[in-house]
Amino acid sequence: MIKKMKISVIMPYKKRLENIRMAFEAMAAQTMEKSEFEIIVGVMEYCEKYIAVCRQFIDRINICSILVNEEWNVAAARNAALRQAAGEILVILDADMVVPANFLTNLYDRHFSFRQRQCVIGQMIDYSNNTENVDSVEILPFSHYEKLLSELEREQPFQKDTRWHVEHNIPWAFAWTALIALPRTIVEQSSLLFDENFRGYGVEDLEWAYRISLSGVPLLLKHDVWGIHLPHARNVNSNQLTEGSNYRYFLGKYPGYDVEIVSRLGDFQGNISYMEYKKEIEAVAHNANNLLSVLNGKVKGITTLVIGVIQDRNGNYLSDSSLPAVFDMGEEVISMPLAGISLPFEDQSMEECFILPVIMGFSDKYKDLIFQECQRVSKKIQVKEK
Repeated sequence: MIKKMKISVIMPYKKRLENIRMAFEAMAAQTMEKSEFEIIVGVMEYCEKYIAVCRQFIDRINICSILVNEEWNVAAARNAALRQAAGEILVILDADMVVPANFLTNLYDRHFSFRQRQCVIGQMIDYSNNTENVDSVEILPFSHYEKLLSELEREQPFQKDTRWHVEHNIPWAFAWTALIALPRTIVEQSSLLFDENFRGYGVEDLEWAYRISLSGVPLLLKHDVWGIHLPHARNVNSNQLTEGSNYRYFLGKYPGYDVEIVSRLGDFQGNISYMEYKKEIEAVAHNANNLLSVLNGKVKGITTLVIGVIQDRNGNYLSDSSLPAVFDMGEEVISMPLAGISLPFEDQSMEECFILPVIMGFSDKYKDLIFQECQRVSKKIQVKEK
């Protein structure tokens, strides 16, 4: 009888040869039977050295590689692999992760063997979260990491990932795809491929997790699912540039207060501040059922923002109702549920910005952020008085 494929491990890859070799070594050491899992790698290059590494594991694990010679795009690499997956459970794993020998068995038996509909987020040990440059990396043998994995296994349970020490108010914001797992049926039923419009470093995983959350699937931090993140070269300034642009794309696609605060403050501080931020929005909007919105349209032919419009859930204006009339007739006016601490627009892309009086009801912390963001996107700002 042919056994069902329990797990497909999805890896995106380009030019991290020594790291993926370590990841393959960790997969080859798994206690799960070889026939019950597969590794599918989306490879964004034609590389003979990579193929040679795969050959070293041909008798130990099942590796399927989809090779395309294109510019690096982590979303496209993951999608190429996801489309080939046959496993009941998808494990999205970076090529820079090594995991303990019982990783797949533990993940399946404890979190998915009863067909649980959940998205499991695992600990990433030694991950710097893009906080410091890495110019060079010392290549260590797998035996070094094998020893570390064994030592950590004996320490369990532990919470060494910093995400486990922060209040978790926004379900999708800590779903980093260096180590995450969910049933394949969830991806297929809700068309949850990655958005390939993201470029460079960051945010494509959060936007993917946001859509998972929208589908009603819980995203859960599980301390017993873990691995070690291997070091690799990193330029923080370069990464932050693409991350900022990617956040603006995400916010434009899904405007909302949760996306807004994470876009501006980051995943950690965004989680910490979210409940406080929501309370301030509710206070200035006079009611928890009202929306504080940003309007974008044309006034006398020039692109204009209005910050601080209060609307009900049907889009009716509840204050400053005369102001929207200044928008040109026949032109589209876009309304977004945002307070304004983060806006999905490029620098100086708006000719004019009106800041309405309700914004003065925010504490200085958020009011200052709103003014800074308006100054970033607008050439001229007018503060309206009561």
